[in-house]
Amino acid sequence: MEESEQTRWRPSPLPYNFYRDIIEQCTLKKLMIVTTPPKNGIMHPLINQFKRDYIVDIQHGEIIEDLSILINCTHLVFDFSTFRYTAALLNTNLKKVFISKFVERQKGIPLLNDINSDIGFTMPKIANCETYVYDYPEFVVKK
Repeated sequence: MEESEQTRWRPSPLPYNFYRDIIEQCTLKKLMIVTTPPKNGIMHPLINQFKRDYIVDIQHGEIIEDLSILINCTHLVFDFSTFRYTAALLNTNLKKVFISKFVERQKGIPLLNDINSDIGFTMPKIANCETYVYDYPEFVVKK
């Protein structure tokens, strides 16, 4: 798949308020953000907002380091990423997963219609883990 094709189908980025709502719901005080390395020394713009509002550690190491953190955390927030999705399936400590009803950027078509559907991005049932689906800005809980 060419880069231009990949860019067309990806959902729009999630806003800061999406993450803030989750952090406040879970009453988290300290965050570990696993993200891609800075491009040209510039971090993702939301990182500074997180650092301003919370105690934050940033992880963007080798793939094995990032995966190790994600498969050992208890709360996991997804933007559109198969890496985190895979980590969630490997994680035996996971208590809560938060995902968004992603919307295709160009046409506004939902990529997740129902958590249990076989259409688009879905989340399989994980033992002892609650899955929260946001239809941002509305909050929807599905199990």
